[in-house]
Amino acid sequence: MTTGDLHKVRESLDELIQFAVSVGGPAKNIALQADRIRDAVIMTMREAFSGDDDALEKIEKADTYHKDHVRTFYLPIVAEILSDERTTPNEELVPSLVSEDPTTISIVLDLLPDEDRVNMQAAAMKLILRVLEEGYIDPQLDEKLAVLSKLTSADIA
Repeated sequence: MTTGDLHKVRESLDELIQFAVSVGGPAKNIALQADRIRDAVIMTMREAFSGDDDALEKIEKADTYHKDHVRTFYLPIVAEILSDERTTPNEELVPSLVSEDPTTISIVLDLLPDEDRVNMQAAAMKLILRVLEEGYIDPQLDEKLAVLSKLTSADIA
């Protein structure tokens, strides 16, 4: 196999993982298995090009980019928001987001365009206030409020 062949395999695995994560449920197991295969493909590429510093550098750069940017889209809520075959109705996106952990909420907000992010923050805060009035206690409430009230440089400008 050539490096190009291995990259095609890796890209196909990335697409499969993204799709399986967006489907959710039992398909998450497919995503986990495909991610393990993807890691094996990367390891094989490293071994195959262990004597080629230039190729190794390219492989490492691509893998670092993947870990820093692409894996974000493996979060089920992110995959669901971006999916063309969305199963969650629009009116359930805010409750879905608020039910996530603070780190995931922050990641999702950072991915949204400024106007959508501000609207999502406002809707999420409104929902949290409503459920608090109804007596619901979220053990991560303080962290979620901190994330939801975070301003970006675009908000300040």
